[in-house]
Amino acid sequence: MGFPNCGGVIDGTHIPILAPELQGSQYINRKGYFSMVLQALVNHNVRFTNVNVGCLGKVHDALIFRNAGLYEQLQQGIYFPDQKITEKCWCTVGPCEYP
Repeated sequence: MGFPNCGGVIDGTHIPILAPELQGSQYINRKGYFSMVLQALVNHNVRFTNVNVGCLGKVHDALIFRNAGLYEQLQQGIYFPDQKITEKCWCTVGPCEYP
């Protein structure tokens, strides 16, 4: 039962912050408020297997996914050693902005 070949669920959320004194415009997200992004991957046991916090609110989820190392770690098979994403078909469930 379940969702075959699903490695987990991924998503990001914006954590509201006070406007920083320097580079404030970099923290304004698409909804128009100052924030930092929290991105998390949760496995089938509802355990966090990867959490990234601190990206500027302006940064897109897909860019965080690529630059935070998670994408590379998934390719290397660190999270699912028997299934590298370049060799077998598996997925994470999340919004459409994730590759």
